[in-house]
Amino acid sequence: MNIARKLPTAAVAFAWLASATFAANTCPQCGCCECKKCCRLVCEMKEVTKTRYCCKCEDFCVLGPSKRCPSCCSCNCGHCTDCRSSWIPTAAYVKTKHVAEKKEEKIQKPTYRFVVEYVCPQCGCATPQMNGGCAE
Repeated sequence: MNIARKLPTAAVAFAWLASATFAANTCPQCGCCECKKCCRLVCEMKEVTKTRYCCKCEDFCVLGPSKRCPSCCSCNCGHCTDCRSSWIPTAAYVKTKHVAEKKEEKIQKPTYRFVVEYVCPQCGCATPQMNGGCAE
């Protein structure tokens, strides 16, 4: 007896669910209910940081040989603190060193991906809806 009461309720629920599904898959333009999934290619621009390295030249001085200053120390023995600090440079040479320089620039780069669309085979309307219906 309990099953007989639940049977009409289940049938009504099933009919309502079927009609809702049928209405969701119909095309609003032509009423077709055969919307098909297809993939469409989408191009989007993505900002990318590009790193470049270039060479930068810097000049610097290299000290040449030094000589002892005879007038700085009176004893000129070479062992006392005054004699050790009494050296003066005689020449310097210019050298060039190459230094790597990092440069970053932001560029726009195209990226591609596929999106799923539902297309009506009769009128050609397309939508990216998830329920499978063809809406504008």
